[in-house]
Amino acid sequence: MDHLHLLLILLSSMVVAVSAANGTTGEQDVDFCSPTSLASRIHLSCVEEKKNLFLCCQAVIAAVDMGGDVPCLCRVVAERRLIADGLSANDLLMLFVQCNAVRPGGANLEVDCAAHAR
Repeated sequence: MDHLHLLLILLSSMVVAVSAANGTTGEQDVDFCSPTSLASRIHLSCVEEKKNLFLCCQAVIAAVDMGGDVPCLCRVVAERRLIADGLSANDLLMLFVQCNAVRPGGANLEVDCAAHAR
């Protein structure tokens, strides 16, 4: 991965963090959630290249932390790539915890994405 691509990923993560710190609404967060892109990043860095923990954690944390009317996490695990990998919302939440990520109030391990199924 080239430095420019890594820089863009870091900058997008910082924009999300600033949005969360400023208390933006869930509706605005949806614009930042790119389920197909995040699912691809999770597949590549967490499944195929298991040694790339930094990029794996970065993608998982982004998927878990972005909200919206339909949580980003639910939209990401509904992508074909992660369905084929057999990854669920709970699997990603476990990775989130393994990445030592902290959410205000803790990660909600009771995420029920079935309620948001299309």
